[in-house]
Amino acid sequence: GWMPVIPVDPVEKDNTPPVDFADEKNLLKHVRANRWISVDIGTFRFLRLNWVVTVLASVVLWAFVIAVLVSDEDEDGTNKSLQEFAKWQSWISQNFSWLYIGTQDV
Repeated sequence: GWMPVIPVDPVEKDNTPPVDFADEKNLLKHVRANRWISVDIGTFRFLRLNWVVTVLASVVLWAFVIAVLVSDEDEDGTNKSLQEFAKWQSWISQNFSWLYIGTQDV
């Protein structure tokens, strides 16, 4: 069958200078400005983060911590949540190791 082709000039593509993400103006071209926090102390770049990702990651992390802390123990003294998380970890390792390997080859 017919497949569309996107015309790309490899010479032009190769001559494109790399983007310097240390310059915040370049970074803000790729990140939504309302989700980006920059904190400087004097001339020192103290903090750069996407606050939405940071908040969501913190909520997920603390949910796991709280789940383990409030979970009951089995009759042999092992934490039920830790046993369940071990099953999840095993499943993820078996089913998504290809994804990790693929990202390391890119």
